[in-house]
Amino acid sequence: MSMGIELKEGLTLNEITTIAKVGLYLGEMVEVMGKETSKRAANRAADSYMKDKPLTVSDKKMALKTIDGMTADYEKRAEDAKPKLGREAKKAIALGAAAVVAGVMAATGMEPMASVSLTLAAGAMFTGAYAATNKEASAVSKEEYANIKHTLVALNKMRNALDPKPSYRDEVRALYASGLGNPGGMITALKLKREGR
Repeated sequence: MSMGIELKEGLTLNEITTIAKVGLYLGEMVEVMGKETSKRAANRAADSYMKDKPLTVSDKKMALKTIDGMTADYEKRAEDAKPKLGREAKKAIALGAAAVVAGVMAATGMEPMASVSLTLAAGAMFTGAYAATNKEASAVSKEEYANIKHTLVALNKMRNALDPKPSYRDEVRALYASGLGNPGGMITALKLKREGR
């Protein structure tokens, strides 16, 4: 994982320390997540890491700014790393669609189209096989792409740890506490479930 930081004049030592701390924390979390093979296990590993070592920074505003900048950078990397449809893959899709149409026409009783359908289907299969084995379609390996996605998940978790958003439950509690009554019927349903009728 690489991290680029543009240092500008006027940064205080506290801000530089915060940037470094965010980068180190992110690197450690992604390393823990990288040991897992599934998305669910990686999320659990990240949650466990954050529970064991909570993220604490002295300059919350700078940490959020750093996390937002890194998130934008890694979202761009993830978009660039997605496999693109090459010319051969587009041909395979077009030939496959033509084969389906020709097959439907043959199924409705048009005998001459059956041979055309088989020809187009064979062409689509061979073109699709070529596109699937073409190594130029993706610029990064699966491991690098997984690392980019793990980094985005980790950044999102770090942002939520520093600036948590209220959950739906908290919003309902706040509305009920403010005297607005029973928003959406949720509280009555929960009360009936807990206390019975």
